[in-house]
Amino acid sequence: MERAKRPISEKGVEIIDDVQREILHLNSIRASLNYKLYEVYTTNRLLAIKILGYASENKMLGGNGLSKEVEEIVEYYLKAGRKNER
Repeated sequence: MERAKRPISEKGVEIIDDVQREILHLNSIRASLNYKLYEVYTTNRLLAIKILGYASENKMLGGNGLSKEVEEIVEYYLKAGRKNER
C-alpha cells in the first residue's frame, strides 16, 4: 500500500536546499582530505624506499643495515601498495 505524496512546502524546499548545500560542502572537504592523505601516503612510501637504499649502502660499507624497528616501519609503508598482500 503506497502512501499518498504530499506537496512539499516552501519551508521544506528551503530545508532540502540547505541540506544539499551542506552535503556539497562536506564532499568538497572530504575530497581535499583524500588528496592530502594520498600526498602523505606517497611521501611516506618514497621515504621508505630511500631508507631501504641508504640501509643497503650502509650494509655494503660494512654497517649493520636496518634495525628491526625501522624494518617493520618500512615494511608497513611498502606493504600497503601491494594489492595481493592487503
